[in-house]
Amino acid sequence: MFMSRQSRLAGVLKVLTAAILISYCIIFATRSRLSYDFIDRITSKLPQAPGQQTDPGFSPKLLEFWANFEEALQDTRPSCIVNYKEEPIKVEDQQWVVETLRTEPRPDYITISENDIASTKDAHVRAVKNAQLHASSLDFRPGTRGIATTAGGKYIPVLLVCLRLLRQTGSKLPVEVFLASWSEYDFRTCEQLLPSLNARCRILSDVWSTTPSFETVHTYQFKVFALLYSSFEEVLFLDADAFPLHDPNILFNSEPYKSTGFVTWPDFWANTVHASFYDIASIDPAPPRDLRYTTESGEMLLDKRRHTETLLLATYYNYYGPDCFYRLLSQGASGEGDKETYLHAAMALNTTFWDVKTPVVALGSHLSGEWRGAGMIQHDPMEDYEFEMERRAEREQLDRIGTLIDTLVAQGKANKEKEMPEQSALDSDKTETDKKAETNKKVDTHKKTDTGKKTDAGKKNDAGKKTDTNKKDKSKAPDSKDSEHTDVKKQEGKREDTATPQKKARPFFIHNNNHKLDPRHILDEGYHMTKEDGKYWRLWSDKEWTVKTFGFDLERKVWEAVVVTGCEIDTEICERVKDYWRKVFYEDDQKEKHNRKDVTGEERSKNV
Repeated sequence: MFMSRQSRLAGVLKVLTAAILISYCIIFATRSRLSYDFIDRITSKLPQAPGQQTDPGFSPKLLEFWANFEEALQDTRPSCIVNYKEEPIKVEDQQWVVETLRTEPRPDYITISENDIASTKDAHVRAVKNAQLHASSLDFRPGTRGIATTAGGKYIPVLLVCLRLLRQTGSKLPVEVFLASWSEYDFRTCEQLLPSLNARCRILSDVWSTTPSFETVHTYQFKVFALLYSSFEEVLFLDADAFPLHDPNILFNSEPYKSTGFVTWPDFWANTVHASFYDIASIDPAPPRDLRYTTESGEMLLDKRRHTETLLLATYYNYYGPDCFYRLLSQGASGEGDKETYLHAAMALNTTFWDVKTPVVALGSHLSGEWRGAGMIQHDPMEDYEFEMERRAEREQLDRIGTLIDTLVAQGKANKEKEMPEQSALDSDKTETDKKAETNKKVDTHKKTDTGKKTDAGKKNDAGKKTDTNKKDKSKAPDSKDSEHTDVKKQEGKREDTATPQKKARPFFIHNNNHKLDPRHILDEGYHMTKEDGKYWRLWSDKEWTVKTFGFDLERKVWEAVVVTGCEIDTEICERVKDYWRKVFYEDDQKEKHNRKDVTGEERSKNV
């Protein structure tokens, strides 16, 4: 009996203990949930478009095209020995200073012999012919649109973050992710994670291995092959660390893409192409250096049907890039690589393109008295095109007005010169007696005005009143033509300034190239902390600036994608990035709610 009661008591205690533990766990989980429920919320909102697994291979037509074109590449190898001079290119030669760009000669930081220029020019002529010959053989699926990118190894987590941000724009464009070789292939990434985001892996070496003479290529050279081998007819190329802020599909249906088929975005730097390249490519005259910035190739929009030849010539430039064309096009300047090959291929073929005019904007923050760069903001080409057309129309109108004024002034001068000989003839017909009479009349008039009645400015005239010399004689109209002409002439050369203030296109892409959005390492590098106290901080300045620039708290959205991706990769990484998100964004939310309550309470007190 006693044992039975004791057993029952022990059982009750166990139940109570379990209940307490369960309650504690529920409370803890609920509190944790309050901080991190956004993860499930975001994941559930991500469009789960039907994906495709790794492409089983490339079409026979593409492989046949490549076999023929690769042979043509070998046949047009340039005799191009380009060496850097001892002194590296100066920073000031890369900076965008209009006066310097207009007056100073092109930079000269490489050496290439006249014989090499001549032989490379001959090879270039043959390369252009080969591009024209093989253009019709390039295989792609007609009527398709999509995104191509290169990734692999350490860039896969970064790509996953950017793909999530792409899908948050509502974009359903399929994505082809090009890996260099099967050594970069990962089953979970290529068969599970990427397909869930409507992306698939494609292996570049599957094409390269079919042509034994193909030489090893590296890093920047991969990009052009991703464009070349992509199955899409119309392609948006994005670096693995770049993402759009709006659904990019609209770009395919709008200007400037509709009329040109090729859109590029600017970098921070001035053009540093060596003069010999323009000779080699037969681009005459060479464009002025202040015409456009260098290209930033992290984003490109290309219609492969309209620009097949451009793409093939760009492939030629990249295949022989590291020792030849990269050096000719950049001379060791910042970002030397494939960036200048695409636009200059279009220039060499005299084909249409649109280079976005709105300058790139640096993305980062000032912490502890120093600038910490994270990436760059690229702008909407549709608005850029619209605003540029408005500026051009206004400049043309001002030019027409200036031309009209010049014509009217010239006519006025001609009429005056025509009247002058007639007046001279009349003067010569006067007799000597007439001239003497006129002289005597002037003398008599002078004597009359000098008889104590002064007419000097500010003194009494014969009516005893003061004469106001500042008062205009309304009976005499000014020469309106001359005055207008003078005003316009004063502004000549400054007509850009007299036009409507330059409108700025909205941000459209972020290229976070300096501080990668890699959940595994983003918290290792110190960018998120201040030097003084190690406090967590934002990568892209404060919330106010972010909302003002993008229209919403974009960095918060970015970090949510970082957290979701980090939690897919590893439990420890998940906890670290969640801790960062909680301290930077969740606690900010709580402070804002608290401040709103305080304001509401004060208003109620005033009303009472």
